[in-house]
Order: sequence, then C-alpha cells, then structure tokens
Amino acid sequence: SASVALRPRIVDDRGIGLLPISLPDPDAMTTKAGRPLRKTVRRFFLLLLVVSAISFIILVGWLNSDDFQHRAQSFLIEQVETASGENMEVERIRVHFWPPSVILDGVLLTNAQTEEPIVSVDRVRAPLVLRGGGPKLGRLTVINPSLVLHLEKDGKLREFRNTAKPKPGAKPLTELPWYSLHLIDGSIVVHVPDGVVGLSRLSISPISGPVSSISGIIQ
Repeated sequence: SASVALRPRIVDDRGIGLLPISLPDPDAMTTKAGRPLRKTVRRFFLLLLVVSAISFIILVGWLNSDDFQHRAQSFLIEQVETASGENMEVERIRVHFWPPSVILDGVLLTNAQTEEPIVSVDRVRAPLVLRGGGPKLGRLTVINPSLVLHLEKDGKLREFRNTAKPKPGAKPLTELPWYSLHLIDGSIVVHVPDGVVGLSRLSISPISGPVSSISGIIQ
C-alpha cells in the first residue's frame, strides 16, 4: 500500500480548504532565538576583557607615577611615625603583581628629638601569599639593615619613648605578621653608659617554615 503525506490546511467554517500551511520547527526556532543571546554574551565578555586590560595598564602606569609615590609614602610614613614616635623616610615604594609583593627602598628611621639614625635598611621585600585561608605576608627579606640604640643610665632606651599606646580592647600580638624572615648583612649597635656593644654581619636564614639559623660577629 502507498502512503500519502498530508499537509495541514486552513479550513473555513464551510469546510472548504484554503491554502496549505507549514508549521514551524521547534528546534529551529530555539536555535535561531539562541543565536542573538550567545552573540550578546560573547560581546559582553569581550568588552569586559578589553576594559579589564585597559584598567590594568592604567593601574600599572599609576603605580609608577609620582602621584602614587606621594600617596603611598605619606600613608606609610604616617602609620610608622604614629606607632614608633620617631621620624621616618623612604626613598621609593614598588609594587609587583607577579609574584605579588611590595618593595621598600631606602628606609630610614631617625630620632624625633636628636635626629640620630635608629634604623636604616637598603631594601625590604614583603611578598603576599595565601596562607591560613587568606592573604598574609610570606618570607620577609631585609637587606643590609642597621639598628642603633642608646641605653641611658636610668635603664631606658633613648629611642621609642613616645610609642603609641595600644587601643582599649586591642588583642596582644601573639605571632609575627610574616611567615619567615631572611635578613642579609645586618648590624646592631647598642650604646651603654660604659661603652658600646655591637653585632655585625648578622644573618638570619630560614631553614624550614618559621625555623631559621642566626649568625653574626659580636663586637
């Protein structure tokens, strides 16, 4: 027997057939309707990528500008001077995106009264790492640091006499803010009423995690 394909027709109220019609394919309709949406999504993410790239370039340029140096140095100096009660200078602050880190060049802390140097450091590198469920300081590297202190006859230091008092309810510091310390070619000089005590060629090298080896020459 032969099969005949029937095409749907529009029929009026008298039963008379009119023109044949074709029903739309649901899959085709879905495909055509989805194309504009996919194009819109692609264009959105492309625009987002372009905007992000331009913003990154602008940010890198700003981090190397004099405006950034002025703002960053002013903020850092204000925080350190408030906490220590002494005067601070820093030659330059650099920010690296990969690996993420902040580098301080030419750090100097002087006595607010006598202007004598207390701490001087050629360079400090503070990397940012993910540890303990959040961003924290990794291995702190300090190059050529120098510390000079004066012990008076009353048994008190001449330096750091105007340090900021802890805020009410503030929790005491139970651990250092960095994971480990790498100190290269440091020196410590303490002036006492009867003479001078010093430590030169001070080196602190991390061994495993927070465990480090310390070496130096007592003078």
